[in-house]
Amino acid sequence: MKNYRIRFVVFFTVMITALIAQTGLACEAGSAITRLENATYTGIEDNPATLKDKQLEEGKTEVTGLLSLSVLEGSEWILTRMNREQPVPEDAEVTLSFDSGRISGRSACNRYSADIKEGDSAGEILIGPTMGTRMACPDHLMEIESMYLEALAKVTSFSFYSGKLMLNGQKEDETPFSMLFTATGAGPQVEL
Repeated sequence: MKNYRIRFVVFFTVMITALIAQTGLACEAGSAITRLENATYTGIEDNPATLKDKQLEEGKTEVTGLLSLSVLEGSEWILTRMNREQPVPEDAEVTLSFDSGRISGRSACNRYSADIKEGDSAGEILIGPTMGTRMACPDHLMEIESMYLEALAKVTSFSFYSGKLMLNGQKEDETPFSMLFTATGAGPQVEL
């Protein structure tokens, strides 16, 4: 999926460059965009794509292995966004740890855990039912916890975006969603 994002950004940039060239728009000297014709774009995998003579030349891609749960083993993460439009409030600590076929963490109020295993394709995961403590907390934390645990039950895959972990799934209405996590620095660091 990340290669598609890289290609989309490069494609979008190429289209804007072509539009600038066709319309004769000019930029001031020293502006952020002066000449895009010879720009180089580096993707997540250090896969440079170069725009030369208004043609995209894609760099070499090296596949080093499948995206599997083994890359997450021993890592710890903190939820920063429930979805694109909803950041997690600072007073709500939602964490996620991976250890020996299990996930665990804090769900804003209580602690939780669940089994996790790989699916049939790269990045696909299956999360079992969650177990958790049952402490009472302020209403806004209970609401975040409920939203998080409901979303966690619908997660079907994971991926990385700009060094952050994304858990992806679909809501009941089949709308896709992604929760975004940042590494805490505890445990092994995931190399992307």
